[in-house]
Amino acid sequence: MAQTALLIDLVKAALRQRGITYAQIATALDLSESSVKRLFAHKDMPITRLESICGVMNLELADLFELTQSSQRPSPSSPKTRSAHWSMSRSC
Repeated sequence: MAQTALLIDLVKAALRQRGITYAQIATALDLSESSVKRLFAHKDMPITRLESICGVMNLELADLFELTQSSQRPSPSSPKTRSAHWSMSRSC
């Protein structure tokens, strides 16, 4: 479930970045705005709905999955990654 929530959070961030409102999503998907808000609040929606929302943003699901993967990887400069690298190099 954590990955689903992350996907939905990334979609919300992409909507904000593009200036797309829930009202615009509702119109494009022929839903009420409250239904769209509920979908995002529950952080659970069918993959077909997620695909439709991505389509409104001209974003492919594959792009969204890639963003999910990259957001879960620690950056090489993060303290956790550096310390893991340092401890591995000391043990060799």
